[in-house]
Amino acid sequence: MRIDRTLKKTALAAAMLMSLNVAVADASETIGYQTHVLPDALVFEPLDRQAMNSEIDLILKGPDDYLSRTRFAASTPIEFNARGLADGSYRYELRLMGTPGMVSSRSSSTRASEIVINGGSGAFSIQNGRLVDPATSETASATIEGKNTGVVTDSIATDLDQGDSTRDQVVIDDQIVIGSLCVGQDCVNGENFGFDTIRLKENNLRIRFDDTSNSAGFPNVDWQLTANDSTNGGANKFSIEDLTNARVPFTIEAVAPSNALYVDDAGNVGLGTSTPVVEQHIVDGDSPTVRLEQNGSSGFTPQTWDMAGNETNFFVRDVTNGSRLPFKIRPNSPTDALVLEPAGTRLNNMTTFSANVGIGVTTADHPLQVRGDGGAPPVRIEQASSINLTRELLLLTNNGGSTIQFDDSSGDLHDWQLSSTRFGFFITEEDSQTTEFILSRGTGNLAIAGTLTENSDLDRKTNITPVDPAEVLARVVELPISTWAYKEDDQVLHLGPMAQDFYQQFGLGSSERQIATIDTSGVALAAIKGLKQELDRKNAEIRELRTEIERLGEAADAQAELVGRIENLAARLITVEQVQDAGTLAERTQQRSVDRNAEQHAGPAQPFRHFSTAKPSHGGRHHERWKLETPADRGTAGTGLRAGRGHHCVTRTG
Repeated sequence: MRIDRTLKKTALAAAMLMSLNVAVADASETIGYQTHVLPDALVFEPLDRQAMNSEIDLILKGPDDYLSRTRFAASTPIEFNARGLADGSYRYELRLMGTPGMVSSRSSSTRASEIVINGGSGAFSIQNGRLVDPATSETASATIEGKNTGVVTDSIATDLDQGDSTRDQVVIDDQIVIGSLCVGQDCVNGENFGFDTIRLKENNLRIRFDDTSNSAGFPNVDWQLTANDSTNGGANKFSIEDLTNARVPFTIEAVAPSNALYVDDAGNVGLGTSTPVVEQHIVDGDSPTVRLEQNGSSGFTPQTWDMAGNETNFFVRDVTNGSRLPFKIRPNSPTDALVLEPAGTRLNNMTTFSANVGIGVTTADHPLQVRGDGGAPPVRIEQASSINLTRELLLLTNNGGSTIQFDDSSGDLHDWQLSSTRFGFFITEEDSQTTEFILSRGTGNLAIAGTLTENSDLDRKTNITPVDPAEVLARVVELPISTWAYKEDDQVLHLGPMAQDFYQQFGLGSSERQIATIDTSGVALAAIKGLKQELDRKNAEIRELRTEIERLGEAADAQAELVGRIENLAARLITVEQVQDAGTLAERTQQRSVDRNAEQHAGPAQPFRHFSTAKPSHGGRHHERWKLETPADRGTAGTGLRAGRGHHCVTRTG
């Protein structure tokens, strides 16, 4: 952002010149700033040396929940680029975060002084992406004695001869108005008051309380009720102003929600509610919050805390240090979940101890806190006896489980817990609250959250001997496998071999009473290899049998084709024979007819055939007998013809 450098230099020079006549303030010191609204930026000009040398936070709040906070180091021009901000009304506030040479001490009984910033808050507007010039005069339409005078500026009072004192009316008596009263330059004849008793009507509305007391001891502070800023782009608000001390202790902005501040008849204050039930009652739809912000105006280090509550917890938030939540109370926590007692208090027949004890640390966060310097171990437990004997050197006693915490302060999230409870021994990663190791009490069952990795490094092994997978498979087949339960945990069922049987079959491990998981894995792998070899052999036999079956199938297919062809030829032969038989029969019938006709007409004797046909036999055969005869054979003498006989057998298939 490029701001007019002349303005910067002028502001700094003015501040340096003014600082020559500024003395160090006492209990209530005031520093001042003047705001310059440029088309694209806000510039805050320090009006004294202390203002110029102070560390300042600029807080800006605007439409659509816009909120920004920017810190400016001492002697740094305070500028804010307004480009890119949405159109609308904005509010700003300067907060003092630090002043050189001003340091307060908590140990002092004297109340710390406070620096008050004049000109450190205000409002501005953005229209069409540009800052609105506050110096622009407002135009108004004034009506005098019922007549419109036209468009005039804020100096409308000039048209009314404001400077002419003869137009003032002075009433030296009580004045009673029966009706309503309108005050202001825009009141008109025939004003419609409705239910209004007093109406202020113009473009700058103020009610001032000017206390003229001048006697010692009498209060004389002047006050003012102000409706809206008078500058272009200013805030729409209602304020109570302390004119004498140039302060605005109370302001209500336009569009503030109903019941934003409500004081009921019992004196209870409601924030967001009209029915407060306690002295201060805050209502909001999401995490009602109280903010406690210490700025640098009294010389202390700035620090901001939040107290808030929601359905998850009540918490204290350290806003200054990354919004950490050092304190939480969960809903439905029991009564007396946290009780702080002074030293020497009797509680449950026990006397409480004094405050936390720190060794190597000024402020202890635990009843006993020990801090080292990176050299020797902060804690060392040593038994100086000359007798070599195992001893108990650390005893943790508690009415319940005991825990040892290992915290990595580097921030790499490698914190661990060792815990001993009535259920067993646990190793827990604290950051994820994952229990990585559980050794159950009584049963001796061991459970881990991840993978169990056993050493199997070639360089760590000796007596390496190959095994026969087929032999291992045969031993596995002979190994008895049962379901069973441990006597200490008879409700949990397991499946596997007995250690004695496993040791007898394979001779693995150091005892016949335990089985190492690496041995069961090795046996399983070797048996799988043996089973693979057996499967390969079976698969080879299956392939040979399939080849033979395919060959026989092909031969059967060829034989079936030959049988089909033979059956087809046989069928065709039967058809031919049937046709031939039918033709022969027709021929014989015709010949008989011819012979009869010849005999009847006494023609020359001709030989003829005589047939006799037998019915088919059970074998599908029929017999035909035939003979050749002449008339002489039938009683006609002198023919001299020979007669012949024959027999024909035809076999039919069908």
